[in-house]
Amino acid sequence: MNSEYKGNNPNWHIEDSVWKARKIKKFLDRSRIKYLTLADVGCGAGGVLDQLMEESHSGVFFSGFDISEEAISVASPRQKERLKF
Repeated sequence: MNSEYKGNNPNWHIEDSVWKARKIKKFLDRSRIKYLTLADVGCGAGGVLDQLMEESHSGVFFSGFDISEEAISVASPRQKERLKF
């Protein structure tokens, strides 16, 4: 399945990351949810978490999980001190 998905979506929808992250940030801000960690299950290429991390304060840690090893290999170069896949 990974190869078929990647073949149909070679960029893992990374181009939608900014839009998705803005929607999530708006929801979190409106809800006044306080968090020190944020996880994305089914993170794909990791672009949404990367974007959220860039816009968050320094005390928040982010973790991305995906069943696809290919997705994690695409996401891994985005890892930083506060962002792990």
